[in-house]
Amino acid sequence: MKVIEQNKIIVYNVKGYSAIDLVMGGQDLISIADSSLLLDQKTVDFNIKNARIYSGIHKQKQLIFEEVMSVEDTQIDGNLKVYANGVIQAFDKVIAILNDKFQPFFF
Repeated sequence: MKVIEQNKIIVYNVKGYSAIDLVMGGQDLISIADSSLLLDQKTVDFNIKNARIYSGIHKQKQLIFEEVMSVEDTQIDGNLKVYANGVIQAFDKVIAILNDKFQPFFF
């Protein structure tokens, strides 16, 4: 079975948590998740693990959401740049992380 080499941004709907996967070339992954989610292995396994297996992920780099959102204008990886106020550029897409009042993450 051949895995299609494409870039994907996957935003997970996990109640009470934030989790985003950036899949590069079909096999490498940068995962950004809440530190509290990473401590809850059952929730990760139930909500996220199967999607990663299905995508054929081989290598994973784990980033903590709170740490990524606290830096300003920093290149994290060749495909990931973080700007002030919770704006992430992944591949050729820009994502604004908003709070529950639809304001920028650190507003």
